[in-house]
Amino acid sequence: MSIEFKGDTNNDGRINFIDIPSALRIVAGLATADADTLLRLDIDGDGEVTANDLKRLMDHVDGINLIDEVIYK
Repeated sequence: MSIEFKGDTNNDGRINFIDIPSALRIVAGLATADADTLLRLDIDGDGEVTANDLKRLMDHVDGINLIDEVIYK
């Protein structure tokens, strides 16, 4: 399994507003995800994908409380 960035649900190398709808569907149980996507979406690293991870993703996109592991080159 490979993870580029925590929060990058579509694995396009960027964390942006495009990642939020799929993350919301996964957290709400309306969609399933493969193991790599779940690892990317487990932003807080607690082994579960929860509303807290979704909030961290949305905060990062808004420029608040950036995800530590993300380094843009």
